[in-house]
Amino acid sequence: MRKTSSILAVALMMVGCATPLQLSDVSQDALTTMAETRQLALETSKKGQPKPWKFDYRTYGSVTVLKTYRVKNSTYCRRIFEQITVGIKSTKVMSDWCRGNDGVWTLYTK
Repeated sequence: MRKTSSILAVALMMVGCATPLQLSDVSQDALTTMAETRQLALETSKKGQPKPWKFDYRTYGSVTVLKTYRVKNSTYCRRIFEQITVGIKSTKVMSDWCRGNDGVWTLYTK
């Protein structure tokens, strides 16, 4: 598992997606709101329960936990589905996050 900040991880996922939504479409403050909601969803949400977030009238989305599992070293991980909308542009991202000893969830890369 590689330690990656939540905000940077989302930025990399958005740039890597074949989607009309680009990183430059999302403000730093909106990325922070999204990352805070993701951390809360990873920590507290039940499977299948969307946790919505909204930065402003045109920047919003949700985080839904799809499953919880453990990797070989007994670290808890969760697969999530995120929907992100900025104006008329949107994207959907599925990713895996694992909880570190410090309680922070980081993007899981194999």
